[in-house]
Amino acid sequence: MFNTEDDIIPKLKASCTKEEAVAKMLGWLQGPIRRRVIQVTEQGISADLMPHLSQLESSLEEQLLELRNAARTGFFKALEEDALIDIIEEKENVVIECDNQIKLAATYLESISDEVAKGNASTLRIDREATSKSGITHITLKSLKIWALKEFGISLDPFSAQKTAIYAPQQQQELPAEEIQQIDDQSNQREDWPSPIKAKTFKITTAFLIDAFAKTSKDFLKKDNTPNINAIAKHLENLAKEANDDNPVLGQSSETIRRSLAESIGTRKLTLHEKKQ
Repeated sequence: MFNTEDDIIPKLKASCTKEEAVAKMLGWLQGPIRRRVIQVTEQGISADLMPHLSQLESSLEEQLLELRNAARTGFFKALEEDALIDIIEEKENVVIECDNQIKLAATYLESISDEVAKGNASTLRIDREATSKSGITHITLKSLKIWALKEFGISLDPFSAQKTAIYAPQQQQELPAEEIQQIDDQSNQREDWPSPIKAKTFKITTAFLIDAFAKTSKDFLKKDNTPNINAIAKHLENLAKEANDDNPVLGQSSETIRRSLAESIGTRKLTLHEKKQ
């Protein structure tokens, strides 16, 4: 939505490039009314402003990387500041969403290129005039709207009540059984305890074990002498693989371990803080 005081710019283009088409399918460059001025911070353009861009400020790859780097910076800042586990996970989820966007962008671009290659049999129609003037393939927006809705369930109509599927295309593949089991196992590790007190006690003990383990090598310590949980998690993942004939162990990926370690440290921090009060 735009406020009456917003400085806007009309975008009445009838076609777009392949990269712009992908951007639109990601939820960017939306509608015929865009903001003339977009706030740019040290980390770049905020993700929630991407729909209002009048045009891509750089290549699609660079824009995606800029968003990912900004999210990554926020995540590491939360870790360095020993933020609460909920905040750390929230920042981490933003990074994961950026990675998902990159994967979707690749899927969309491949699909668009494949569809255009069909020539006259393609649903996507080429704007010959814009293509000739620019030397870059331009796809008519009307045909893109029809194709995106049909192939991915994505509505590019700015006046439609249907939301654009930014992170989840309609044609989703069912997760393999082993991945579903892994998700269940990871959930059970956190919830299926005999009692909340025992779970909390275990996490606090784990946090002290992390401290002790980190002191065994400078590789496991950050510059401020606090545990480097990323390095520890990777080391533990490797140990698990070695114990299993170099095969991954269920629930023992470095990412899963890192989450558990961060949660234990966060639980201890909250508990010690409670006692001080």
